[in-house]
Amino acid sequence: MSAGGSFVDPTGGTGLNVLDSNAPRVSAIVSPSVLDKDDKSKGRSRIYITDGRSYKKYDPIDDAVTEWKCTTEGDIPSRCNLLELWQGRAVLAGDPENPAAWHMSAINNPEDWDNFPQPVRPDQAISGVNARAGDCPDIVTSLFPWDDDLLIFGGDHSLWRMDGNPMAGGQFSLVSDQTGMASGRPWTREPGGQVAYFMSSSCGVYALQRGGGMMRLTRDRIERRLQDAIDFSTHYVRLIWNYRDEGLHVFQCPFGSGGTIVKHWFWDRKNDAWFEDQFGTALDTTKQPTAVYVLDGDAPSDRVLLLGREDGRVAVWDRDAPNDDYSTATDLGVGGGDDLAIDSRVTVGPIQPRDPQFETQFQELRVWLARDQDGVHYDVFADDEPDFSLDEAPRASGSLSQGHNPNKLVRVTADSVYLRLRNASAGQRWAFEKATIGFAPAGVKRVR
Repeated sequence: MSAGGSFVDPTGGTGLNVLDSNAPRVSAIVSPSVLDKDDKSKGRSRIYITDGRSYKKYDPIDDAVTEWKCTTEGDIPSRCNLLELWQGRAVLAGDPENPAAWHMSAINNPEDWDNFPQPVRPDQAISGVNARAGDCPDIVTSLFPWDDDLLIFGGDHSLWRMDGNPMAGGQFSLVSDQTGMASGRPWTREPGGQVAYFMSSSCGVYALQRGGGMMRLTRDRIERRLQDAIDFSTHYVRLIWNYRDEGLHVFQCPFGSGGTIVKHWFWDRKNDAWFEDQFGTALDTTKQPTAVYVLDGDAPSDRVLLLGREDGRVAVWDRDAPNDDYSTATDLGVGGGDDLAIDSRVTVGPIQPRDPQFETQFQELRVWLARDQDGVHYDVFADDEPDFSLDEAPRASGSLSQGHNPNKLVRVTADSVYLRLRNASAGQRWAFEKATIGFAPAGVKRVR
């Protein structure tokens, strides 16, 4: 994509040089150029890419795609589909014939794969074959370069960390022998770099402290929903930190062209709450994300979350867009609307009494919405069990306007209630501030 916003094929970007469209995963890094005192292009960044079948290199100055080759003694390990940049090294893993193996290029030279130079150097290429650390003790499903001193190896059923330069005593140490990591890049960091987030191989979302220790953010909340909704054989998961909204996106992206409607999620750190997202409908899945990327530029308009879509367009995550303006970026940050109404909703609950021995009569509902936006429709669901299905008919419904709403009569007797707020009107925006609900004891709970 050019600076002007148009898409063009670089030299060599078509024909025999394209990547395999049937490859289950494509990984890429942006790396410095080969360090060669005779190389006049020294300091030029290049993009290195693998699809697990072939290796490509893109030079933005020459605007050309060529084969990524080793220019020293040795060879680039074949068939690796995991690629990350760590300590200035290109790190490869994900070889289906040797799934515990890992390989690193020389520092600042992704084209130097000589593991046995003379004399031995601390910046030389290295792999599990000749490193003191050896191969990873588990199948490598993901590589997470936390910072220049720490590389996390996500395994099929465990997590390992490598601290320091593997050519200077770097070793594996166990992080967890009970939790693995989903394949690909199912991880991200929050600002400050001390906490990272990842999706496990069992569909749990974890917060990982740099110094050790993990917290399961989805436990007893939405983990069963994630397990029922995510199919790792058809979709890969990307976690992205949203700086402006202060939260974590969990996106499902298809390995192929898509075509099936799937769910996505957002964790609001301030409220420690999960929200479910859906793009498009079963009749039109083209708005669904197939790739995500955070563009971190200098101008405010350049610091945005970009979503590649099934229809080949790139969308901007725009919190100021109304319900009919699913913004599309033909020029990084500049685009038009798709006239697509967004069905936005939030469910709060279960709201329960403090004493489980007594039933409760919920009586009056009061809701505050943002005064400078629009209203919503509300539904109140009630049952004697806290995990009842919200597909049942609501016990009370109505409309709420912007700002502070007058009391709404509810009058339901139950053990637990849920409040759902919803707006699917084109051209509208809304924000939930707070809500209260009055209640009174309704006698000893009866067995039904």
